[in-house]
Amino acid sequence: MAGRKGKRMTVLDLVSRWSEDERQRHADLIAECLNREKFLGRIEERSRGSEKELVENLELLLSGLRKLNRSINQNSGQIDDIYLRVAKGKGNA
Repeated sequence: MAGRKGKRMTVLDLVSRWSEDERQRHADLIAECLNREKFLGRIEERSRGSEKELVENLELLLSGLRKLNRSINQNSGQIDDIYLRVAKGKGNA
């Protein structure tokens, strides 16, 4: 549940609006919700870490692909030059 300014409403935010009687009657439910909220928080934190690692690895991959592309272009030019020299030497160019 989203609150103002995009901040999520927590279990404690919600329960703080309840009467003492409601809190006592639903104590088990509140405890379960608090545990789940904590669990989801840990998952969210790990997901952010994984997302950051994924972005870093994608940047490395893209950098490697750019280097590979430059090498292929350089090698292609060199191979063309070698082919022309070999072909010229045999009278084919």
